[in-house]
Amino acid sequence: MTEPAITPLRQRMLEDMAIRRLAPGTQAFYVSAVAKFARHFGRSPDALGYEEVRAYQLHLIQSGLAVGAVNRAITALRFFYKVTMGRRDAPDMIPLARRPEKLRAVLTPEEVARLIDAAPGAKYLAALSVAYGAGLRASEVIALKVADIDSARMLIRIEDGKGQKDRYAKLSPNLLGELRAWWRAARPRIWMFPSRMAAEWRCSWCWAFCCIAGSQTKRTISDCPPHVVAFYPLGDAFHFTSRNEACSDFIIREISAIASS
Repeated sequence: MTEPAITPLRQRMLEDMAIRRLAPGTQAFYVSAVAKFARHFGRSPDALGYEEVRAYQLHLIQSGLAVGAVNRAITALRFFYKVTMGRRDAPDMIPLARRPEKLRAVLTPEEVARLIDAAPGAKYLAALSVAYGAGLRASEVIALKVADIDSARMLIRIEDGKGQKDRYAKLSPNLLGELRAWWRAARPRIWMFPSRMAAEWRCSWCWAFCCIAGSQTKRTISDCPPHVVAFYPLGDAFHFTSRNEACSDFIIREISAIASS
């Protein structure tokens, strides 16, 4: 069975995203979001205007979608109208929904340490340690290579990270010891954490605290994309939030059970 031909409009949008080097996942989501918008009205998206966008945004909100989910769909429509359709006023005419600020649960450093210690096996203990200790995202931990560990300069090289940018992260003596212990046990050759699942790590393998990502001022634990829980320093403790409210409730229960055990 042959696949349907790509319309010139979709092809142009794909080219616009490729020119700007948007991530493959972002490209796929944008195309899907615009296609859903067009199906909702039963017309080609280039025949729809800002009034239809407004009606669609109200439809998404009234259907019960979380603010983050609504904004992601609207961001795709902003790109389509501003870039592909050449309407420079799109950001002003297509507003994003305001995200409510909520109080976040608080974990102490000792509780975070117990979460890491609860990792299912030496590989995941080392992976969680490098993610938290160096501020790596889940995808960056999975893509980490043995050659990326620079013990001479005490740095970790991260290739093609957030925003498709390379960067260096600090490597502490304790973290270097954890990585060396894992290397001596498994002798990985190329990938630091080899797995047949590779990028298909899911919460069943890492549970609700699979991987931690972020930077020196932000720590993130993610069970599986797109459910990300962010840790921020808060005095002598950490609080966290989630891009997915349902997942956040689940993770709070899981983390509380582990931290109190």
